[in-house]
Amino acid sequence: MFGGKKETVAKPTTRQLRFEELEVWINGKKTSFETEIAEESGPILGEASRIIKGVEERNNDLASAKISKEVQQRIMAIVTSSRDNYVSGLKMALGRLKELNARSSGKEMTDMLLGLQQLDSRYGERVYFGFPDEMKKLRKEIKNLAEVSKRLEDVTKDKRVKAELLETALDKVHAIKDYLKSVEGTEVELERLKGDVSKSESEKKRLEGESESIMTSQRALDLKEREGILTGHVNRNKEIDSIILNMLAPLKRVLKKYKRLAETGKCPPGNVTSYIEDPVGTFLSGDNTLESLTLNVRRAISEDSLELTASEKDKMLRRIDEINIVKMENMRLEFNNNKRRMESLEGEMSRLDTSGELEELRRRAESIESSAKEAKTRAERLERERQDRKDDIGKTEAELAKTLSQFLGGRCEIIY
Repeated sequence: MFGGKKETVAKPTTRQLRFEELEVWINGKKTSFETEIAEESGPILGEASRIIKGVEERNNDLASAKISKEVQQRIMAIVTSSRDNYVSGLKMALGRLKELNARSSGKEMTDMLLGLQQLDSRYGERVYFGFPDEMKKLRKEIKNLAEVSKRLEDVTKDKRVKAELLETALDKVHAIKDYLKSVEGTEVELERLKGDVSKSESEKKRLEGESESIMTSQRALDLKEREGILTGHVNRNKEIDSIILNMLAPLKRVLKKYKRLAETGKCPPGNVTSYIEDPVGTFLSGDNTLESLTLNVRRAISEDSLELTASEKDKMLRRIDEINIVKMENMRLEFNNNKRRMESLEGEMSRLDTSGELEELRRRAESIESSAKEAKTRAERLERERQDRKDDIGKTEAELAKTLSQFLGGRCEIIY
């Protein structure tokens, strides 16, 4: 409302850096800063080197100095021991200081000087008591060294901060590269596992199709037909077995009486023992003595040789009269014919049998399914690991962008 041009606020610019070029870019910047630091630090470090040499000389003087006559004899051992510890500690510190070069920070030198102060606090006063002249000179040199250290730190501080940021950024670049390599390896393995699972599923379907083809083949139909015929023969033979047993089993008691009579020689024994023990098996095996045996038993019953009651006698005679030898022989012929057909059918069924092939296909399908399940489980675990690595990459990228933004003094974006 006051008129005039509106004040415009400059938008912060964003610096885009390509990730694949970052390592070379960072190393170039680092080299540049380290060179500048070396150039700026050189004169000061030269001066520090001369002072360090002076400190060394003063320390050597202290090491060889004789204790003043004023020091009482009773404290000489304490002063001498403190002097030796002081000299030894200073030599170690000087050794580390002499290793510093133009790429070392003033802070490193300051930290070492702090160690010298602690050494002086512990032993300095006792040593000074015995060697005042040497300690004055030595402390003066150390003070000069501290001043040089402060100058060195002030001169290089900003550039060293930048160099440290670059070092941090470089570490994060390496970390991201390691994560990317891990993700790449995981993705290759995932593709392989997915391929394995797909192949396993295809193979399982093929095996299931093969099993289905076998179960619906003419061979399987022929097998099923023969199984039906075989079952019919088995059932018919069981029926024949039952009919013959029902005819002969009721005679068992009277046959035993007849056997005892035969053992006295009063009647022919025939095959009575076998018909007592296994009447059906004896007849079906082809024995042809049943008719004569039943006639002899009938005669013995009629002659009252078996000591039966009247009712038992009538009952047994009716049972014997009910035995139709011709019918039984026909059943025996049918039974044995069925038995031969069953043996033939079993041979044919053995050749047609598909159970072994189906079992092998089932076993292979189960093995393939198990392998596929293991591959899926491993793929799921790798998928989680891949996501974890991607999360690590995202987190480290954010940290890298923040570090480079601090270095550049503006917003930085990492692009691929």
